[in-house]
Amino acid sequence: PKMNVLQATSGGCTGLIPLQGQKFCTEFFDFIYQDFLPKNHYDVIIFSSRIVMNDVSKFSKTIDLYEKYAKQIIVVGPVPEFDPYLYKTAAWIEIMGSNLALLELAQDTLVLERFRVDRALKSRLSENPKVTYFSVLEEMCEGNCQVNSSNGELTTFDYGHLTLSAAKDLAPSIVSIMRFKN
Repeated sequence: PKMNVLQATSGGCTGLIPLQGQKFCTEFFDFIYQDFLPKNHYDVIIFSSRIVMNDVSKFSKTIDLYEKYAKQIIVVGPVPEFDPYLYKTAAWIEIMGSNLALLELAQDTLVLERFRVDRALKSRLSENPKVTYFSVLEEMCEGNCQVNSSNGELTTFDYGHLTLSAAKDLAPSIVSIMRFKN
């Protein structure tokens, strides 16, 4: 209730320094870094992006930039990804009348690269006291990766985006690690 939340997002863009990619990505994040962020100081900046292993090393420069503008930086790690997409596996079970439960079958379709990226990010960012790393995989995959949110909906709707209900389930855990000290 006492928090203002602002989101700066451009689909398909990572925002990692050095900026690379399509022009709309680089122009957007150039505006964020050169114009928007410098005008204020923030309690918390949350960084979330689907990155690949080669991007892990770029976090140092990106975090260095954020440190100027925030008391705390939270980096949200990768979400569980399934190949095929979770909804396709669920549909296959429904159509084929499989005896296997979605939870069982989905564990065999997890994209293991996301777990390697998660471990690498956690290791890389653990050295900086201003950075809090939030592992979505640890939160959602204790034992088995969750495939349904608390209201029964699927947790993901494509390769790596959470459904609204899964995001609502995860949000309190992210908020709980925020530090609001002057």
